[in-house]
Amino acid sequence: MLKWIIRLILALVVLAGFAGLLFVYVISSSIASPEPEPMEIKTLSLKELNLGLEGEKELKEKIDAKREAVKKQLSLLNSQEKLLEQKKQEIAKNINQQLAAIRDQYQAKVDDQKQQLEKEFTVFQQQKEQEYRERALVKKELYEKRLAGLIKQFEEDKIEKMEAYKQDIIKKYYSEILNLKLKLKVLDLTESEKEEYQQKLTELEKAQAAEIEKKRQEAEEEVKEQIKELRERFDQDFLAYQKELEKEIKAELEEKRARNKERLEQYISEQQLLLDKELEEKRQELRKRSQAEIERLQGLVSELEGEYFRLRSELAILEKEVIS
Repeated sequence: MLKWIIRLILALVVLAGFAGLLFVYVISSSIASPEPEPMEIKTLSLKELNLGLEGEKELKEKIDAKREAVKKQLSLLNSQEKLLEQKKQEIAKNINQQLAAIRDQYQAKVDDQKQQLEKEFTVFQQQKEQEYRERALVKKELYEKRLAGLIKQFEEDKIEKMEAYKQDIIKKYYSEILNLKLKLKVLDLTESEKEEYQQKLTELEKAQAAEIEKKRQEAEEEVKEQIKELRERFDQDFLAYQKELEKEIKAELEEKRARNKERLEQYISEQQLLLDKELEEKRQELRKRSQAEIERLQGLVSELEGEYFRLRSELAILEKEVIS
């Protein structure tokens, strides 16, 4: 509407300029002719004046009606353009919602696959932890069994050695003890002699027992030291085995985790290709489905726009008649 008003103002300016030039031409013509011809003035009758006023009134009514028609047509055009824009937005929103729903479906598949792989890894990890405990227990039992066997062997060796030590000690004191016992039993001794021999016998027997006990304690300490060294060696071996087993289990877990990560990335890549394809197909389908409605509304907008410009053109012609 504003564009047509500007055009109308420009037309009036052009007409005013043209009238000015015509006026200058008439004045200059009058100055150039010293004897101008007398102007004939035509007198209009009252009837002719009335007819002219009625024509102007009718023309004004036509212009007002045309302006009103232009205004209504512009309102219809704006409403239809707004409706078209709203329809486009609704269609775009619907397309986005349906595409988002498709994306959510694929994301749900990826999430399910991820959870499945995590669950699978958890089960694998539990199995490996159980395997570690069982293998470590078997190794420990084997060590304990070997240790117990060696300790038993040490004890048997100790007893054997002690018996040999004991026999040697007994032999060492045997002659003296036997001699004293025979004297006490066979000889006719005085009380003081008996007491003396008996005291010597007691001392020899105590010395013999003390020496045997000393050998027993030495053998006991020797066995204890051997068992201690043996346990330390077995503990070190078992600790080394545990570390090696832990390293092995950890490597298997890392390998499983890497394989699962690769499987998930491969699955995501495959799903992304399928998603892109389905999104494009769905986008084309929805656009094709909505194209007819858009074209229908655009056709209505074009018709209203054509009618609007036709009415504005007619209004401009009427307004020119007023100027004339």
